Amino acid sequence: MKNIRKISVEFENKKYPLFIKDSNEEEEYYRNARKKLRAKVAKYRSRFSKVEGLYTQDFYIMAGFQFALDGLLNDSFVEKISQLSEEIDKFLEKE
Repeated sequence: MKNIRKISVEFENKKYPLFIKDSNEEEEYYRNARKKLRAKVAKYRSRFSKVEGLYTQDFYIMAGFQFALDGLLNDSFVEKISQLSEEIDKFLEKE
């Protein structure tokens, strides 16, 4: 596999192998994503520590859901900005 690098990302003492582009920048994205996920899980764990029946996997699910929601909201925001930019361009062309 050309230009591919294998890295390992660890969560809860378990390593997950990943194949990524052979680039330090690409690897840094994955490392930063891991840090963000672990920080979000820690916040959920702290916030809901007294709730019975919640386990580590539940905190990962909650964090994953939050990231997915943030991504969708961000996509919607970018799409709206793009639409507004097109409208401004059309308006300026009329001038």
